[in-house]
Amino acid sequence: MNQPRWHTQFRTFFKLNQLELMFASNRQSSVLSKSVAYREQFQLSAVQERHPTFRSWDMSARLYPSNHFLIYMQFQNMFNRRFAGLDATGTPDDLLFNPQQGRMIRFGVNYNMN
Repeated sequence: MNQPRWHTQFRTFFKLNQLELMFASNRQSSVLSKSVAYREQFQLSAVQERHPTFRSWDMSARLYPSNHFLIYMQFQNMFNRRFAGLDATGTPDDLLFNPQQGRMIRFGVNYNMN
């Protein structure tokens, strides 16, 4: 019931000297909400029948200033799209809209001693 009809992903990389860029996208079709199946049981008057189509964009940049150092920046869900995630499983404690993580940004430095 929660499975989208289609799901597409792509990932592409670019390398410019010491800089590596990666762009990725995940997209899925609308998903039937399980709240429809349990509408009568939980006496739900207003339910969302389908969760809308969802697309997220991710990006990461890595800079290699030397053989031992790596500096990186990573964006997940760059445009902060709201996504319902998996919803009800049929118990009274279910969330009918289970919000997923929004935008996340990471910065970091790695040092390799080898």
